[in-house]
Amino acid sequence: MSPTSAPPARPVAPIRASQTVGWLLVACIAIQAALSGPAWFQQPSLFELHGWLGIATLLLAAALAVLTLVARLPLWTRLTSLLLAVGSFGQIGLGYAGHRGGLAVASSIHVPLGVALLGAAVAVAVAARLLPHAPAATEG
Repeated sequence: MSPTSAPPARPVAPIRASQTVGWLLVACIAIQAALSGPAWFQQPSLFELHGWLGIATLLLAAALAVLTLVARLPLWTRLTSLLLAVGSFGQIGLGYAGHRGGLAVASSIHVPLGVALLGAAVAVAVAARLLPHAPAATEG
């Protein structure tokens, strides 16, 4: 690339997919949070739905990590989406250890980690929306 030419534009389809998957991930995490209270105090059968949504969250987070890489979004969004996937994996383990294993410390980490994952997912989804057609950075 010559010094006077602009960096290549980001591919549009992966950016749009990142936006969609990012907001689906936010919705999935938010629905899980909404289900957790009634599951504990009103209807324990909701824990199964909460668990299935956890698996969906992991799959969406993994897809988002790949899409942010393909879309060449800024480095922080790629790293954050990777942390979302890793954190979602850990979140599933903590959820099962806390609910089925009765391990109180797992439950005490599960809730704040869920809040952190929601915040990170919102940040990546907003970034994917705000940076749709900006040129790709020269970072790696």
